[in-house]
Formats: sequence, C-alpha cells, structure tokens
Amino acid sequence: MPKRCTKLEKEQRVLTIVKLLASGAVNSEVIEFARREWGLEKKATYPYLREAREVIIEDIDRDRREVTAELMITMKNVIKQSIKDRQFSNAIGASNLLAKLGGLIDR
Repeated sequence: MPKRCTKLEKEQRVLTIVKLLASGAVNSEVIEFARREWGLEKKATYPYLREAREVIIEDIDRDRREVTAELMITMKNVIKQSIKDRQFSNAIGASNLLAKLGGLIDR
C-alpha cells in the first residue's frame, strides 16, 4: 500500500488530473495514469477526479463580463495578426465575432 502523499503532492496530482481532463482524457485513462504513476487504486483516484473537476468548474465559472472582455481582446489580436498576415477572411470572421460579443449585431 502506497504511503500517504503530502499536501503539496496532492495539489500537484489534482493539477495533473486537471490537465489530463482538459486535454480530453476520460475517467479510465486518468485512473490508469494514477495507477501507473502514483500506485493508486481505482477507488483512491475518485477524490482526485472530483477535486480536479471542481478546479475546472471554478476556472470557467467566472463573471460573464470578464470572459467577454477576454474574448474581445483575443478577437482584436486575431484581427491585427490576420491583417498583418494578409489573411483577410480570418480578420473578417474575427471582426464579426467581435461585433457579436459587443452586442453590435444580432447573434
């Protein structure tokens, strides 16, 4: 039976599982990873999965204005880079999305 991990090790494990989930891993892949890397049984992996999902929810459960502002800045950067790269159709698409995010045109 593996020894208990430290608080820091637990936090690192949770963040590792967050990354696995964010990259598209399913439960069985995470469970196999935890068994292989940390010697955890299936049942012992579930609390890590639960905590990792809570982290993911906290990350995306933010104020709508913050998310909209970040997306608008991203679209402005896409427009600027697209024009620089002479990818005008990409610039037009990003401009349309920016206008929708800003409420200037119907969604």
